[in-house]
Amino acid sequence: MDSWNRKISYRVFAGNTGLTQPGGASMVNCDSQKPGGAPAIGANGQCAADHSNLSEQFLSGKGLTLIDNGVTNTGIAFVLISHGPTGYGAWLQGGARMTLPDAGNTNERANTGSAGTYYRAQATATGVLPDSTNHFDDVLLAIGIEELAKRSGLAARDWPDDDVELSADTMTDMTTASSDRFNASTAPGGQTLTTTTTTGEGGAPVATLDFASTGAGAYYANCLWWPQSLITYNGTDKFAINVYLEYSTADGARSGSAYDDLGGMVVGFLPWRTTSTYTSIVPGLCGNDTVSTYLGWENFGGDGNLPAPRFGIAYDAFRHPQTNDPTPGHFSLVYSGVTHGTADSAPACSATSSTYSGTTCYTGPATSWLRDGLTSFHKLRIKVSPRDASCTNAPKLTAWLFPYTVCADAANATICSQLANLYTDFAPASLPSGAISVSGCINTPDPTDAFDQLYFGITLANRNTGYSGSGMYLRNLSMKSLLVP
Repeated sequence: MDSWNRKISYRVFAGNTGLTQPGGASMVNCDSQKPGGAPAIGANGQCAADHSNLSEQFLSGKGLTLIDNGVTNTGIAFVLISHGPTGYGAWLQGGARMTLPDAGNTNERANTGSAGTYYRAQATATGVLPDSTNHFDDVLLAIGIEELAKRSGLAARDWPDDDVELSADTMTDMTTASSDRFNASTAPGGQTLTTTTTTGEGGAPVATLDFASTGAGAYYANCLWWPQSLITYNGTDKFAINVYLEYSTADGARSGSAYDDLGGMVVGFLPWRTTSTYTSIVPGLCGNDTVSTYLGWENFGGDGNLPAPRFGIAYDAFRHPQTNDPTPGHFSLVYSGVTHGTADSAPACSATSSTYSGTTCYTGPATSWLRDGLTSFHKLRIKVSPRDASCTNAPKLTAWLFPYTVCADAANATICSQLANLYTDFAPASLPSGAISVSGCINTPDPTDAFDQLYFGITLANRNTGYSGSGMYLRNLSMKSLLVP
């Protein structure tokens, strides 16, 4: 009962996915974060008992709407309504109902119904007649679904996942097939992929992938893949795949003016299926691993076995004249069969021999570009937007590269922190000086659902025949999926 001895109206989100069904208000089985998307949630809107659904899926499309002094709030679990001093629309103890508000009084009238939208506003001034269309004296309390679950001890948990990350565990025995660590293909006779430790920000030790040449061979590439596919579209929900990675490269001066000891790397995505078969990632899957020219990403001359179509982001540290690379190196989108043109300045790199269009490429300003030594880590953020409306329902790939000098500047601390925060979307209006962004649409694949799940990995390549030692470090790799609104 309210202060005027009338019943308080109660409206709760109900229906097929509502809170009134058994377990309908519990988010306990929901995972608060997953590295690689989730299957479609059940028809009852509840997370599966195996914790495979995200809390975002549980909340999506649920709840009442509260217009609070003109501000729209969705996802409301329930509202409690006192119909105020006039009592218009209130129920009495005996079961009778008082007169409804005037039909023209849309706000108070809505508070007496079950349409799902309710209004809270300042009480009108003394002297405004109760029958006026702008009269308002209702008093409302409301709570959101997520807040209700928290207060009830039924909130989502961060259930254990096989997180996609570079760590001591995920870089152990990578040449043996396993579902919970990177599976690597190591080219014989020329390169090693081992785990080392570097000093991270704040002085903490960080498990780091050490990509090195032994000096026994030359021009080799290595590939490492995460063995579980990432869901970008489950038929109902779309998930943006977000990747953060830090990398450093050896100072190219050690190899002379050509800076030819390091080829570069590709952060790549492979289809979960091709036109004829479903794809699984196993050790041994690599592009041309005997010719560093193609960074382990391409398979010209019949070498390599990477499935097509595919796409990724490349940091190419060395200009290969035979593939018409830009001078001196570049940061770019790459696709199946792509080579870059002869442009010498950003951003004009052209795609040739490619089934894709619109390659976007940034050409570095000097041969020494991003060759700042193994202790200087650059920051890379990548986003795969699935079935993007701006790309005619095909994926969109965007990458941001922040050289270490950019984030060493205290003035850029906020945006550098945002770059590493995968729990929120990264869409800055502008970039600090020195930072780079490349973006482009991926052509609709064949079959059309080939990119609805993706395999993720990294390919790397060395260049020099006579140099022994580390060429590149990778660390602080992390990956999260965000539900696309």
